[in-house]
Amino acid sequence: RRVHTSLIRSPAPYVVIIVGHDGIVRFASSAMSEVLGHDPADLIGHPYDVLVPPDAGERHRAHHGTYITRPTARPMGRGLSLRARHKAGYDIPVEIALVPLPGSPPFVAASIRDVSASRLAVERLAATNELLTLALGGADREQLVRSAVVLARRHLGATICWLAEIEDTEMS
Repeated sequence: RRVHTSLIRSPAPYVVIIVGHDGIVRFASSAMSEVLGHDPADLIGHPYDVLVPPDAGERHRAHHGTYITRPTARPMGRGLSLRARHKAGYDIPVEIALVPLPGSPPFVAASIRDVSASRLAVERLAATNELLTLALGGADREQLVRSAVVLARRHLGATICWLAEIEDTEMS
């Protein structure tokens, strides 16, 4: 059976992929190369396994087998931190939505969105909140400086951290 993809366009920064019940890619949008580094044409006719991080492969195949017997439109991995494997070999955080397509055998369309930027923003916001909580909770100067350096390294990737102390003066 031929999958009609003439109406599927992906100008947005997310990938649309159509997979058969057998796990073989039938279609991949042009965003695949930008988001996950794969040329869409290279994936067609091959298993989608190259997009699944190796440590999640076996578990994902089991989920796929269960899902394909009773497919429903839903987000994948609700409440989990999902990752997809970039062609260069690293994982990126993603959100994935699944939509079964009518017909037999079943096909599934998946929308894959890179959420790296939003996850980083949430982490940075949490770090800022942690510092504010310490400051408002009466932490001493040394504890604040230590925490600021740790958080800058962890959440900003800083290797050097400069802190400036601003004197509390009244404005006239």
